[in-house]
Amino acid sequence: MTTLNAARLRTAALTAVGTTVYYAVPDLIDRRPARAAAKTAIVAGLAAVSFDDFRRTRTEEESEGIEVLREQLGRRTPQERLVLGGLAAATAGVSTAFLVAAEKWLYRRGERRVAEGNRWGHLRGAVVLGALAGALALAPPGTTAGPAEGA
Repeated sequence: MTTLNAARLRTAALTAVGTTVYYAVPDLIDRRPARAAAKTAIVAGLAAVSFDDFRRTRTEEESEGIEVLREQLGRRTPQERLVLGGLAAATAGVSTAFLVAAEKWLYRRGERRVAEGNRWGHLRGAVVLGALAGALALAPPGTTAGPAEGA
């Protein structure tokens, strides 16, 4: 069982706060170029936190798994690698399209609330997403949704 140590709690807290601020930026900064700069800085900070957490929690077993994956891909024919690459690209494309649509919807919803007179129109969605991101950051490393071992 994985315990919640100070480093994981710090990562979760920074992720929650960073995500909340990222989505609340339109309420804080009016000018679009300044918003873009602020969001870029927030993403860089979140990436640094995530990378530090990844580096700290990566196990030797996970490193070996990457080598096994490379070996297995090396055994595939060029056609099989092309199909796998196409599937990976299609999955990334669909995921990206979904996330862009969701972010646009969330932004438009916040702007609608601002137009209705709510000064902090983006904040409610920002807090929900920040709490979700923080909770996900608390998930133990290597957590999967697959069947339990031995099942």
